[in-house]
Amino acid sequence: MSHINTYRVLVVLPARNEENTICRTINGLLSQTIPPELIIIIDDGSKDKTIKKIQEMKYKQVVVLERKDRIGGPSLLGSPLMAQTFNVGFKYIKDKKISYDYIMISGADSLYKSNYIESLISEFNKDKQLVVASGKHVNEQLNPDHVMGSGRIISRKFWEYYGGEYPFPSYLWESGIIYTAQMHGLKVKSFKSIKSITLRQGGTNIDMFLYGYILRAIKYPFLITIGRAFKIGLKNNFRQTIRFLAGYFVKPRQRFQKDQEISQYLAESFLQRKIKSIINRILS
Repeated sequence: MSHINTYRVLVVLPARNEENTICRTINGLLSQTIPPELIIIIDDGSKDKTIKKIQEMKYKQVVVLERKDRIGGPSLLGSPLMAQTFNVGFKYIKDKKISYDYIMISGADSLYKSNYIESLISEFNKDKQLVVASGKHVNEQLNPDHVMGSGRIISRKFWEYYGGEYPFPSYLWESGIIYTAQMHGLKVKSFKSIKSITLRQGGTNIDMFLYGYILRAIKYPFLITIGRAFKIGLKNNFRQTIRFLAGYFVKPRQRFQKDQEISQYLAESFLQRKIKSIINRILS
């Protein structure tokens, strides 16, 4: 796959109090068979030695942006406010007019197989309809028509069509790009053979009440929500399932304009497509 070594990859990586993992993540990214040309780290108000540890590494390929205007609690995980953190990095790319072929989103606690980036670029080259892709975390389940938040790679052309940043305010700040691609007949895919690991157990920091509330706010189909609640119960525990459903049954106090088109798509066609996908998997 040496012919794809000329592709330029930028990594956008938010970090908050990640002194125990950030160096391993940076070293892992720069050790890729196709290393990123630039890793843009947005420090989201760290109180530990995260920034100091990054600076001590003295990598020219790493830029640290300190976010001074942060609002919200200690953790913004799952909150629409998280989009603003990522957008600091995306705005840096726009303002500096940095050239690239692919954008990669990474967490500060993610480790990737050494050919992770190269393998995904190869998949993009095989299928020109593919615009968003990721591998899979070891021991984590993920639908093949969905992608991870950390480890996703997005083609430049589609990313710029999408606006070059995450929408805000929006409940769909992270998943909106997936549904937008599908709405336009383009492909989003995760590849189970392309491995990564997270130094945290997936989902442990997610507020299940907020998760359920957001699904209700975007008019996520009821039957699929019930199925998701069942999966949460199997993966986590019964209390988490109750919190998830409690959030879903709360009437939303606010809906965002940026979510309306995708909400309509979910309400009208997503359930039918999901059922068809499940049937096809059973029959195949």
